[in-house]
Amino acid sequence: MVEEYVSRMKYYHRLDMTGNGRVLAKYIPVAETQTSSIEGKLLMEIDRTGAVERAGIQADTENRLAMEYVALGAFDLAVEFFEKAMKAKQAAGNQFDWETIAHNLAVTYEYLGQLDKAHALRQQLYDRAVKSGSTARQAEALMELALVKAKMGFSPEAERDIIRKVVPLFRRAKDEAGRASAYRTLADIYTLQHKYPEAQWFLVQAKTIVDKEGIMDQLPEIIFNLAETKKHSGNPRVAIEEYKVADDLAKKDHIMGMQLAIQDALGSLYHQAGDYNGAASALNRYDTLKNILFKGEKPVDN
Repeated sequence: MVEEYVSRMKYYHRLDMTGNGRVLAKYIPVAETQTSSIEGKLLMEIDRTGAVERAGIQADTENRLAMEYVALGAFDLAVEFFEKAMKAKQAAGNQFDWETIAHNLAVTYEYLGQLDKAHALRQQLYDRAVKSGSTARQAEALMELALVKAKMGFSPEAERDIIRKVVPLFRRAKDEAGRASAYRTLADIYTLQHKYPEAQWFLVQAKTIVDKEGIMDQLPEIIFNLAETKKHSGNPRVAIEEYKVADDLAKKDHIMGMQLAIQDALGSLYHQAGDYNGAASALNRYDTLKNILFKGEKPVDN
């Protein structure tokens, strides 16, 4: 159960809301045991809006509900609500929101391993970005498409797309956050192939950018992934220190899934090193987090 939750939340945090967030942002679930009440709260809010606002807000709500169904693991409902929201945005002519929800649906298909469907959506989004003439949009769409290609077994092509196309596009757009994301994605592709030294090198490049530019929202995942590559490369001492830094960042940003994964990894590494007190401490923290999450012992953000 915990492993599935941690995996789902990696994808959940890639999802985006639509609308202005006036109604939706305050309903981020605080525990998995409370997520089932989100639908009722959001639908009640729709009833408080006027008829003119209702259609747009309902589509935003459907997208938001689908996101929570991803968090809960109810993927049939997630796909259903994403598709409803996309149809409504298409009917309203809101192409920007349609593309945001299409991105969310592609992420969901990616998690489910339905890579042909994910690829089709990513290709459609890339074609739209090319037509728009936006350099940054093209880079973002091609980067996401490359990751799906890698998961389909076409890693060399995916690597070339990012190195030869995506990174130059982000440079041209002067989008340093995008360039850091491209290096992180490239690291993900190398990690899929168990090429940990290469993954580590590109994570360091991403960290250099975010440190210089102050792009703090990317830092927790970069440090966590650095710790993961160090662990898999047989460098447990450095991995432990990286995990500790990542844990501090994850606590600050309330990234629950990452905190669980960190304590799980630390427990194993401490045990392997013969530090049984450290292992016990990590296990206790892991159990505390698990109880907060699944038993609702106290509120905690995703």
